[in-house]
Amino acid sequence: MSGQLFITNVTYLPQNVEMVDAQPVPELSELMEWLLRTHRCIGAIRINLSGDEKTGISLLRTACQNKSIRSLSLTGIETSARRAISSVLPHLKNVENLNLSLTMGSLDGYVAPLCALLQASSCLKRLHLWGKLANEQAVGTLMTMLLNKPTLEELNISAFSLDSDVYLQRLQEYISLTTALKNLSLTTRNRSLQMTVLEGVLKNRSIAKLSLRMFEGTEESTALASRIIRENHVIRSLSIVSSYQEPRGLHSVYDCWVTPLIQNDVLEEVTLCSSILHPTKWFDYFRSLPMKQRLKMVRILPDSPRSHIQQLCAELKDSEWAKKVDLIPTIKMGGGIETLQCPAIRRGDLSRVHSADLKLPALRQLVNCQHLESFCISIDSDHMRLSLALADYLRSTTTLRGLELDIRCNAQEETHGRKLWWNAILEAISQSKSVNRLDLTMSGLNIQDSQDLATSVKCSTYIRELAIVNTPKANNTAFLRCFSENIQENYTLVSVKLVGGIGAHAFSHWLTVKETTWRNLGFVARAARMIEASDSDRYVTSAVEHIARYPALMDEVAETAKLDLAELGVLVRDRLRGIQLMDGFMRFVGVVKERVVCDPAENGCMRLDDLNEDCWLQVRRYLVTDDVKYDALQVGSL
Repeated sequence: MSGQLFITNVTYLPQNVEMVDAQPVPELSELMEWLLRTHRCIGAIRINLSGDEKTGISLLRTACQNKSIRSLSLTGIETSARRAISSVLPHLKNVENLNLSLTMGSLDGYVAPLCALLQASSCLKRLHLWGKLANEQAVGTLMTMLLNKPTLEELNISAFSLDSDVYLQRLQEYISLTTALKNLSLTTRNRSLQMTVLEGVLKNRSIAKLSLRMFEGTEESTALASRIIRENHVIRSLSIVSSYQEPRGLHSVYDCWVTPLIQNDVLEEVTLCSSILHPTKWFDYFRSLPMKQRLKMVRILPDSPRSHIQQLCAELKDSEWAKKVDLIPTIKMGGGIETLQCPAIRRGDLSRVHSADLKLPALRQLVNCQHLESFCISIDSDHMRLSLALADYLRSTTTLRGLELDIRCNAQEETHGRKLWWNAILEAISQSKSVNRLDLTMSGLNIQDSQDLATSVKCSTYIRELAIVNTPKANNTAFLRCFSENIQENYTLVSVKLVGGIGAHAFSHWLTVKETTWRNLGFVARAARMIEASDSDRYVTSAVEHIARYPALMDEVAETAKLDLAELGVLVRDRLRGIQLMDGFMRFVGVVKERVVCDPAENGCMRLDDLNEDCWLQVRRYLVTDDVKYDALQVGSL
């Protein structure tokens, strides 16, 4: 949904939602209905029906009339809403992504309207169903309709628990025979259902991404999964995550996966739980990774207190294959701190290490950990040594992308003036050339501390995402007042979230900040389209001009467009090459047809076409295509 508007109704305020005083904000439901009726830029809508069901149904009916909506998510569905939803579903012919999530009851009553939608729509590509099916006839009808739906590329089913042979047979038939499905995800503890899906996938030749969650391994199911790994050469991404109930015979039933994993040369991503294999079996698999050219990453999740993370870290610490392994450890006590030295550890988390005597040596070790991509730590009081150690790490790292800080000050601390330990951290953040995502939770700080934070973030040319939980409300207001000043000059921030409340008089400051992030995000969305956009697309080219001047936005575009940064650099240079020189620039913006020709000046002064290439390039440093007013009629008449 790049470049389109996403809206949602909420019946609660989650922690990551910005909160402002309600007085200046219109009634939410009326505003949303007005947006749906009048705006064609809305590409996605999520409606939560668990609260005010009447309002949610009204929004759904209005959304049905908006033909631009491509993604619809209905959550918190209760039995009383079935009739209204069933009447709307068949008319959602333009929707590409549909999510139905029930809180109670079964999906049986939605099968008929869903089948009507499948039959009428040629757009539906992704379907997510969360709920139980109990009626065999309904299940059979749904699976038959899915089989005849050539456009469906992604199916995500969760919480299905029916054991009916008819149901399982129809589901297996669909998975086996479909040639359109590319992505299949299943979340269930039902072993019969797990077996059915595996049997279908074994015969399927279109599914490239398979995800099984809450998997409970048995001799039969693990043997079947082993055959899939060995015989299926279509799957590129495989994720099998066990439930948190440790299966019996843990190291025996999963051992049959090792040899097929070693022999498989087509998988690009693998996600498994750490305890399904004995460490020696993991080591055998690790040693095969350097020979796998297609494999990008093996993610290993801890799934029990007896996780083998520390043993795996010891094996990977000095190995060449650690670059292809992502270990996700849980560090709760000091005994796990040494695992941070392992290059397969991408996330360091000291938030639950409460002793400063343990955190300080760990922080000092991080200077040598040039592999961490995110880091989380809590600082509970005025601790200068801890702050300086963190600052040293932030200055030294070139790989850290995300930083999460939980700052809590004692009530006895001085409430006025600058805090030296806090400013040591802020200075390092503003100077960092790698951190692009900052997540702060703060309590006990004063207004001056909030203003210092605002100044530091504005000084950074790399931070793209900022999330702050700050109390009391006066701190947020002070932060916004300082942060919004000249924020229009920032071309790196694409997301700012603020939790903790602000006063109504600060609402204009908040909008100023949001307008800047919307502008920057717009540049990213437009520039990400450069591959499919024509060379004459002025809106894309002007966005590329802006992002080319800011490395942070280049990174954001690369992630959005799923491009390598070097590949993106080539695309940017190719698109801008034709408008760098004077004649090319003037032609592109519609000022001239061929080249710039100026009448000689009567006083002999230099005219525009007298500038040599070097002089013009100096001018171009301060001139972009957006500086020339766009007039489609005038351009067409040239």
